[in-house]
Amino acid sequence: MIDRQEDRITTLIALVLRLVKESGEDAHFDAELWTRTWLATPLPALGGVPPISYLDSDGGYERVAQLLLRMQSGAFS
Repeated sequence: MIDRQEDRITTLIALVLRLVKESGEDAHFDAELWTRTWLATPLPALGGVPPISYLDSDGGYERVAQLLLRMQSGAFS
């Protein structure tokens, strides 16, 4: 289970890096540090639960990935 979670974290780091590069503001940005910190932070968008808590299920992982994508566009729900 830990390997699966670490694989998902690695994929999310890549997603964050891609999103930041698309923004044109990627100089000196540490995508791994930011992503790991964000994953451990309780978020109102997830009912005060840290995103890392969602990575064990396929649906939870998709929810976290979609939240990151919505953050890029500024659309939160």
